[in-house]
Amino acid sequence: MYVYKIYDEISGRFKIRGQFLYNEHEYDLTITDVKAEEFFLMKDTKCRIKYRIKNLYLCIILGEPLEDYCYKLLAGLIVNPKDLPLF
Repeated sequence: MYVYKIYDEISGRFKIRGQFLYNEHEYDLTITDVKAEEFFLMKDTKCRIKYRIKNLYLCIILGEPLEDYCYKLLAGLIVNPKDLPLF
């Protein structure tokens, strides 16, 4: 999986997203895991750098309806700290 930071002009803040391949489908979902947000947002950069993470478990949820749509979210990342990227 790849994790990257993107600036959301609507909210005026940075968000992190996760990009991965599962059953030949590519997913690019918003990450809402508080610990993951803290870890990846501490890097002070505005560029879209992708960090690769191996050996992790994902908790994917279906969010609340928003304008008649429900979106998948990465609510939790379970990863061994030794597999996290170094800054």
